[in-house]
Amino acid sequence: MECFPSKSVKELQHYLKERGELTFSNCKKIELIDLCNYAAHVNIEVDPDGLVEDREEVLRTKLCVNGRTLVNPQLLDATGDMSLLTSFSIFDIYNFLVGHEGFPHESLREYHKLEGYTMFKDGYIICLSSVKYETPG
Repeated sequence: MECFPSKSVKELQHYLKERGELTFSNCKKIELIDLCNYAAHVNIEVDPDGLVEDREEVLRTKLCVNGRTLVNPQLLDATGDMSLLTSFSIFDIYNFLVGHEGFPHESLREYHKLEGYTMFKDGYIICLSSVKYETPG
């Protein structure tokens, strides 16, 4: 483990910047040290190509479905009321994923290796909320 308290603010910021766009503006040195310790603890690797992706462009690409751009879900008012959801079962989810190009039957056998599952297991999913999403004309 690195000794972050002995590093300068610039070195700490460089360490964080190498690991992606971690937010550290207006942070005091002690806060930067905490962020660096956390990044080291969760083993955030250095971005291999050294490029920082344009988040807006990535988001815009992901929200484009069948030539239509969806509204950013973060801008919608969400609720914890799951009664808005239609009734579905694990079989509906499985059938949807099997019919989707990105999830062949073989990979679903090892669902515990899927990114969504590992993010949930690792605690990145804090709460679920639903949004009534109106389909435009």
